[in-house]
Amino acid sequence: MMLWNGHQSHQRINGMIFTHDFSKFCYQLAEQHNPPEGDRYYTPRDSEDPQFPSITGVLGADPGSRKKLKEWRIRVGQKAADQISNQAAELGSQVHVALEKLVLNQTVKESELGKGLPYFLGLKNQLTSSVKKLYAAELMQYSCDLQVAGQVDLICEWEGKLVVADHKNWKKVYPDKIGKAILQTAFHAICFHEANGCWPEVLICTVGRPNGRGEVHAYRLTEVLIEKARREITRLRQHYLEWKSPSEMLN
Repeated sequence: MMLWNGHQSHQRINGMIFTHDFSKFCYQLAEQHNPPEGDRYYTPRDSEDPQFPSITGVLGADPGSRKKLKEWRIRVGQKAADQISNQAAELGSQVHVALEKLVLNQTVKESELGKGLPYFLGLKNQLTSSVKKLYAAELMQYSCDLQVAGQVDLICEWEGKLVVADHKNWKKVYPDKIGKAILQTAFHAICFHEANGCWPEVLICTVGRPNGRGEVHAYRLTEVLIEKARREITRLRQHYLEWKSPSEMLN
């Protein structure tokens, strides 16, 4: 098990302060792998085994979600679907990079964000008004228990509470999308607990919207929520393995 501790810093950029304490907690660090063929996977830092699927891929393996995605692609056409998906991925990546720079007290060139600017500004307002101390940002970690890994957006002190936060950029917000985002934060809370023996207090999904307003969906972490998340992630991981390795189902 690889545990990580960092450093503490206090920096001021354009009059804003995010206090960093990267040494307060430990993390089970993972290394990301993106093979030319096949899906992204993770391994514990400085190790080639075991290989953990991505939490994003696992959540995407839900049969109902895959069915809806397939139907949507048929409805709009494969070429248009690819274009929409690629644009959404590019915008999401762009906003994530800008948010990471923001919380790390680095300069963000807002003039270069293009269509991602309103999404960024909404989330920027939420973070600068609510986050007082940063413990981790865009950190890759894994769960030994669930055999899954992924990249956590933010672990921080949010209005006085220890929080795991996940950033999304959506034109439309649906309950099932929020549910999956909170499931993703629950996964990272489980990783955090495995490394530290304690739990975050709140799970948060922040949503950047094209109108420039940011939304915050917060859920108090409870034993019931965590146990439900464990069962659901375990179920979806099995779907993922069967989906990605169909030949094994015949054995």
